[in-house]
Amino acid sequence: MKKNLIFLFCIFILIGCATMKNKPTSFLAPENNPHRVNYNGAIIACETLDTAEASKKQFNIDFNAKKILPVRLIVRNSGQQDIRIISSQVFGVLADGSFYNALTLDQSLQDIGLLENVKGSARGAAVGSLVGATAGAAGGAIFGKNSSSTATGAAIGGVAGAVIGGAGGKESIATYLDREMQDLAWVDRVVFPGYIMNGFIFLPKADYQKIELGILNSANKMERVTINLK
Repeated sequence: MKKNLIFLFCIFILIGCATMKNKPTSFLAPENNPHRVNYNGAIIACETLDTAEASKKQFNIDFNAKKILPVRLIVRNSGQQDIRIISSQVFGVLADGSFYNALTLDQSLQDIGLLENVKGSARGAAVGSLVGATAGAAGGAIFGKNSSSTATGAAIGGVAGAVIGGAGGKESIATYLDREMQDLAWVDRVVFPGYIMNGFIFLPKADYQKIELGILNSANKMERVTINLK
């Protein structure tokens, strides 16, 4: 419990330094969404966050201003088989039939500049690490009287200080942002029978007519479905 308090304290500091946040928002049930398709007893729907307001409500930042379109996938699996949508096989389709592949999460973060704006100097890194480690050690001493708790606090504080001070540079921040967005990004989620799941894919900003999804079926073969957006 004491170690958890220290850890949560460090996470609180980190989240305070990030501009992008995982903000809980509501969404339509897939059967009520006009942009949906049926697949083997499941309903797959999507909604585009194509305005600054919608993007900021979910992420605290406007992806659209950076020419990225977040698309939420929602799946209700009322069928008898698992459904696995492969994010690398998700495409936005334009009116002329041109395809744009979904971006990876790292590409999206880099494109909006979050990974480029967090490079710290060596001095800032050292100071950040030292302050973080000292604060962590103090936390360990406060919450636990033995050397193990103090060491744990110092270690966790050191990680926080390294991120804040820039010791890890772009890589450390990328790792943190990946964790922060893990619950939001679709990646290659498996939707089990009876489950409802949702997550985001990120496309280059464009006026898409439809979204094409690649689904790996129970026979381990790729099938494709299309959701009309217009």
